[in-house]
Amino acid sequence: VDRRRLVIVVALSVLGVLAVPGSAEAQVPTPPHPTCSPGPTDCRAWHNAAVVTVSWATPPAGVVPESCDPEAISADTAGTLVSCTWWNADHTEFQTTGVSAKRDATPPAIDVSPSRGPDSNGWYSRSLGVDISGGDSMSGLASCTPDRTYSGPDSGVAAVTGTCADHAGNTRSATFSF
Repeated sequence: VDRRRLVIVVALSVLGVLAVPGSAEAQVPTPPHPTCSPGPTDCRAWHNAAVVTVSWATPPAGVVPESCDPEAISADTAGTLVSCTWWNADHTEFQTTGVSAKRDATPPAIDVSPSRGPDSNGWYSRSLGVDISGGDSMSGLASCTPDRTYSGPDSGVAAVTGTCADHAGNTRSATFSF
């Protein structure tokens, strides 16, 4: 340890010019995680609103915030890093909290299609399996209506509808008419 440097640091600290890491003057609380609106308020969850606003809590007295203004996210993203830094009054110590805010406002893709071709002249004369599948490249596919079997009644305007949802809560439906 360089004793001259240690003496200078201690002297500056005693004079109130420098906050020494670990001292009472240097302690800065860690900013809490932000909230998102509209909900869910947990910014780490998926959001599907047109615009998601990330907001930070007001710091306690004696703490100077930096880069803590509300931030709007209006594009689909698997994670946009948003951070806030709290400094002590003399800007010698800080704490930063960051969060990766996720937004997916695009419904999943869906395909509803017959498992086989028509029996004769474009008509299905026996039970028909209908496959329902989907995909979502942002938040991922959460669920789809299970495949279905249409067994009647006989109709010239029969239809089977399926729905898929992604992890952000977006849904899309599609119909196979026959």
